[in-house]
Amino acid sequence: MRTAQGEGLWLANLQAIHRFEWALSFEFDIIEPYQRSLAVTVFRDQVSPEQWRELNVLANMSIGNTV
Repeated sequence: MRTAQGEGLWLANLQAIHRFEWALSFEFDIIEPYQRSLAVTVFRDQVSPEQWRELNVLANMSIGNTV
């Protein structure tokens, strides 16, 4: 993970994926370096069409966690 303090390795569990036509929102429970929640949203116009397709494939594979 890249932060204002630099880069580091984080351990997290994916809790949910919220899918929209124009965005995918991922919710994580961070385990290391310290416990907290984190939500990351990827907008369709931020990635290439191929990357968007790949993210949607991964979201479909995680259907048990998809909201």
